[in-house]
Amino acid sequence: MWLLYRRDCKDCGIPKKEVYSLLKFKAEVASCLCNERKVLKKRGRPSHNVDRDLAEKKHRGSSSSVPSTHVHQDHTDHWPVWVEKKGRCKYPGCKGESAVIKVCHVPDNNCFMNFHKQ
Repeated sequence: MWLLYRRDCKDCGIPKKEVYSLLKFKAEVASCLCNERKVLKKRGRPSHNVDRDLAEKKHRGSSSSVPSTHVHQDHTDHWPVWVEKKGRCKYPGCKGESAVIKVCHVPDNNCFMNFHKQ
């Protein structure tokens, strides 16, 4: 494998001083193989992921299904329909109630627009 690496470096015109020695090459291969399937812990603030939040919200109890990401983000005008029956809002992080679409559309909290734009 190292011979193939050296031949490839020569064909690509890499200077000899930048080509790994046999020892360095073996160390690099070993390092890559040891770290191949390791999952690094994420650091810092968690990113906002709507799909993950929707999956978490589904586990809270039985409710109507949420349309797929492609449907609710297709920039087609999904206008709200007002009905008397209320339900739980599907937008992650919202505690409000909403109509048929199950996404809040009130002056204080416009989850409807946020749900369709993210």
